[in-house]
Amino acid sequence: MTTEDLTKLKDFLMDKLRFFNQGFANVYLDELTGLIYQGDSFEKFAVGINDSFGNYFYIRTEANIDYSESRPQVTDSSASVDEALRCYLVAVVDKAQPKELVQAILNALLQYGSEKIRPVRAVHHRETAVAKELAKIGREEIKDVLQRLGSWQVVILEFSLYTRFTAKPFNCIPSPCNSVC
Repeated sequence: MTTEDLTKLKDFLMDKLRFFNQGFANVYLDELTGLIYQGDSFEKFAVGINDSFGNYFYIRTEANIDYSESRPQVTDSSASVDEALRCYLVAVVDKAQPKELVQAILNALLQYGSEKIRPVRAVHHRETAVAKELAKIGREEIKDVLQRLGSWQVVILEFSLYTRFTAKPFNCIPSPCNSVC
């Protein structure tokens, strides 16, 4: 599973859901601060829930990748496993109807490929969505966020993104290091 997989999904959604001004892929929850970032420990910026990006969404991922035995394909000549990454698509949209917003996003996700996307659940109640996404910060901060949102809706769609990892010959394995190890 790579950042490229998530970026492709983000680009697909931006193309299909024209009411979004921006989308962010490969976003994560900083367990120490409770804030939501895109980037890495060297270069990152806060995304979170706010109205400064216009209508936008981000795809937040969990730190774990789950593996399962993949279904063999006729052309398979090497070992492979299915990778599943738990994702949370958080959408912030002005003056949206929450259930209709969830349905529009779910429709687009399923068009991406039913073999790649498996929906788990959705949260369409704004206060619940904000509280879940910002659970690591204090209640007063959550109340402030909700007050600032005004007419903005927040929904969360939880899904699993599946890809296939195929083993490479040992002499073709790239170095995981950015520099010489």
